[in-house]
Amino acid sequence: MNAQIIELTQIIGNLATTVALGIASWQLYMNSKQRRAEHLQSLLNLFHSDSRMYDIYYKIEYGIFSYTSKHHTTEEEKDLDRLLGFFDNIARLYQMKLINKKDLGVFGYELLTILQNKEVNRYLDTISKYSQNMNRPNPFLNLMKLSDYFLKWK
Repeated sequence: MNAQIIELTQIIGNLATTVALGIASWQLYMNSKQRRAEHLQSLLNLFHSDSRMYDIYYKIEYGIFSYTSKHHTTEEEKDLDRLLGFFDNIARLYQMKLINKKDLGVFGYELLTILQNKEVNRYLDTISKYSQNMNRPNPFLNLMKLSDYFLKWK
């Protein structure tokens, strides 16, 4: 009888440990999900609160933005670089698997607006060729890689 009580106590202890590990795992998962959501929200707030980045985005969205060789060294080019750099960083987070496809969807409309714009693509091609000719890394390589995948998701 004593051995049965000891065995029952061990089973109950093992069960309690398993349940506690399950609860701890669930809490870690939920905390991670919450932190990721907070980070995405802060990125979204950054995008919407940066007036220069948002202004160039609206020019792209409404078809007002036009890329020419006169574009270089202008304030508009700096704003476009800022916008593309922002989305390049988001693409980097995705490629590092710090955000997933669903998280990326938070920026889906904006990404499609940018990536489908012919003028933006002309600029990205120019920057790609320039960086290659100058033997420098492409500053928007992550965004350009993401473009191949993202345009297929729509």
